Amino acid sequence: MKLAARLARFSLLLSSTVILLWLAGCGGYVSSSGTGSAPRTPTGLAAAAANAQVNLTWNTSSGATGYYVKRSTSSGSETQIAAPSTTAYTDNAVTNGTKYYYLVSAVNSAGESANSAEVSATPTAPITPPAVPTGLQATAGNAQVNLTWNASAGATSYHVKRSTTAGSGYTQIGAPTTANFADSGLANGTTYYYVVAAVNTAGESGNSNQASATPIDAAVDVTISIDPAKTKPISPYIYGINFYSGNPGVSPLLTFDRAGGNRWTAYNWETNASNAGSDYIYNNDSYLSGS
Repeated sequence: MKLAARLARFSLLLSSTVILLWLAGCGGYVSSSGTGSAPRTPTGLAAAAANAQVNLTWNTSSGATGYYVKRSTSSGSETQIAAPSTTAYTDNAVTNGTKYYYLVSAVNSAGESANSAEVSATPTAPITPPAVPTGLQATAGNAQVNLTWNASAGATSYHVKRSTTAGSGYTQIGAPTTANFADSGLANGTTYYYVVAAVNTAGESGNSNQASATPIDAAVDVTISIDPAKTKPISPYIYGINFYSGNPGVSPLLTFDRAGGNRWTAYNWETNASNAGSDYIYNNDSYLSGS
């Protein structure tokens, strides 16, 4: 009688007790009741990053009626964030530039499977074409035009376009990676019109403002500066002296003897405006110019 009662009690206890089973190869325990078994661990979990979201997909687990999606910003510390009934989930509660780690487990009335393999993804904002360049300027040179403009945020290069018609007919002539370009081999006297577009992997911006220039072969602009405080007297050995030829005792270094100081000799230092006295005896009259 006592043996029969003990068997009855063991039968009741067995039917209501949850038994933990180790599933070989799954790396964890699953819960199971006496009336069924938990589903298999999900496989094939994949995470695809997008703009402010992560899209998760995985393979169906046999016997699952739902799934637990778990997330963390550090590996190995995931907590449940959703319980979808399908094998896909979109996580919109994420921030661009932050890396997220995910796990998925399968569930049914008998319990929960072990966690899937861990995956990660970092959502990012989509790349867009750069801003339109500003401040384009064209400076003419000899058979050349030098272009400069303001750099565009996000640009990896620029398309320089030229035309000989204002406002239309542009064709690309260069693709520099910096905000300047020298267009050489041009015809002097011809007006050239330019626009610039910024470029990256997402595409090309609109055209900049138009700038124009006309290359020309101009003479070199030379500026000579004279400091009046740094003058020196003129040596008579260079320009001669105002004496008549035959003057005795003249230095042998004298270059020439100025015979006369009147206007027609072109050697006089002070111009005689009237030349009234002819200066034959080397005397100026009282009508001297101020020059």
